[in-house]
Amino acid sequence: MKAARLYAFKKPLVVEEVPEPKLLSEDGVIVRVSGAGLCHTDLSYMDGLLPDVRGRTAKFPYIMGHESSGYVHKVGGGVTGLKEGDAVLVYGAVGCGMCEFCKRGEENRCSEDPITIGLSPEYEGGFAEYMYVPSYRYLLKVKGDPTDLAPLTDAGLTAYRAVKKVRSHLNPGTFSIIFGIGGLGFYALQYMKLFGVSSIIAVDINDAKLAMAKKWGADYTFKFDDSALPGKISSITGKNGVNAIVDFVGINSTANLAMKVLSNDGIYVNIGLGGGSVTIPLIYLIHSESIVTGNMWGTYNELREVYNLAESGRVKSMVDRRKLGEINDAIADLRNGKLMGRAVITP
Repeated sequence: MKAARLYAFKKPLVVEEVPEPKLLSEDGVIVRVSGAGLCHTDLSYMDGLLPDVRGRTAKFPYIMGHESSGYVHKVGGGVTGLKEGDAVLVYGAVGCGMCEFCKRGEENRCSEDPITIGLSPEYEGGFAEYMYVPSYRYLLKVKGDPTDLAPLTDAGLTAYRAVKKVRSHLNPGTFSIIFGIGGLGFYALQYMKLFGVSSIIAVDINDAKLAMAKKWGADYTFKFDDSALPGKISSITGKNGVNAIVDFVGINSTANLAMKVLSNDGIYVNIGLGGGSVTIPLIYLIHSESIVTGNMWGTYNELREVYNLAESGRVKSMVDRRKLGEINDAIADLRNGKLMGRAVITP
């Protein structure tokens, strides 16, 4: 089969012929990949920037791709509920199965740090014609062509879980901010419109993405590199500030701006892997009772909810299909901010 493999950090992927994966367990499934989303996390992995709680070292050569969809190709003898040809989404967080979080269905928050299909050395991902999934439990059966649904498994899922955390703050007369209108921010904007009536402020450095945000329902759009931005936000929100902020960038400047404009009793959720940090005086938290938290992917059941929203037409995906042989060009476009929505790599 053809696959795009990483041989070293900070190097382009190599598209080449490799052996097809084999079934390694009775519960295992081989999926014929139809699409795999390209994510900023893939760039972090390629650059050697992803921390790993388990201390695992990267595997080279390696097939990335943690947002995958396709069709069941082969099944182990213990697989139930799936057959060859079924269209599926791949849920990528593989937990230990025994900790408190795994037992309550949050393998994305596994106490041992979840293995990520397509980002951890144990299991390779979807930048290939076929991929191995260690258990049918990580597959969600869907209807029709699953190719353009691939981004739901991370971009759609992660944004959904983040917006659920701020949902109670999206009330009439409130204001919310989305930092970063990329693959995840585009979904977050739709969820905010579905779940609340807060006035939404979209912030990005890209004019085209801000125009897209306006088209899809943002009430206000601002360039992030505007030095007058804090004042402009305050002029809209008044002294009460911003009630809910989701940050898909995660750098010092987005976090610091969030702390400047966050309202009393507001909530700031960071999702971005930009490497930033924030220092908060504890007295501020006492007086404001604000919430500062993060978001790690989403659960399998939340993926089912996301798919149901997409299947019913209430959430749309913006997909830019690219062939496997064009993957390095797609990576360059992602790095340079030229992608609108999500690039989906097709074999």
